[in-house]
Amino acid sequence: MPLDKLDSVEYFEVFCEKAVETDDFYHLKIPATYFKENQAKFYTTNSKISVWLSAAKDDIFRDSHPKGHHLDFGRFVSSRSHK
Repeated sequence: MPLDKLDSVEYFEVFCEKAVETDDFYHLKIPATYFKENQAKFYTTNSKISVWLSAAKDDIFRDSHPKGHHLDFGRFVSSRSHK
């Protein structure tokens, strides 16, 4: 996500498949302030924050980038299911 977008949007919305080749998705609504407050904890390159969300059962929605601080995004999962 481009760093210059952090001041121009309120939320970043992410949709992740619940299973391979399914039409059911997790919906994450992440406040831009979360990225601003934790910017130093993300791996940043070319003026972009790089986030790798884990799909592993024990670490689901945790940033798994090897150069990041493994922040947890699970609290931003919407209770709604998207199909």
